[in-house]
Amino acid sequence: LHPPTATLAGLFPLARSCEDLRHLCLYVDAKELPQDDPSSALGRVLRGKRVSVQSPLYYLQLEFSPIRDPVRVAAFLSGMFPDLSSLEGHAASSFQPQWLKVKRLYRRFEKVLEQERRWAKRCEREGLETRSRIPA
Repeated sequence: LHPPTATLAGLFPLARSCEDLRHLCLYVDAKELPQDDPSSALGRVLRGKRVSVQSPLYYLQLEFSPIRDPVRVAAFLSGMFPDLSSLEGHAASSFQPQWLKVKRLYRRFEKVLEQERRWAKRCEREGLETRSRIPA
């Protein structure tokens, strides 16, 4: 296999532009996360902020995609694709253990984000401040 030329950064415009995309199987370079202007939507995803891309994607398979940092990749994907029900790497890939870790972490991040959403709704109902006093 040749090294992939597509990157995780390429998923962002794809997710924003393809409103009917539900299932995606792709070979990407997930070793390096994209760097971007922190004020942009992609920059907010990189800093762990949820950015709505309006993507109905529920199945993502990243084939034999090389990966270096499962924690950062899981955080990136959970910020960009909040409704994935299936996240897979290819079972025969040497990177499969890292992708399994991404899958487990993604589920945990989703639980944390859901808890944050419930907390924010409660604060809004009760008229409480929702912004953190701790600098980002």
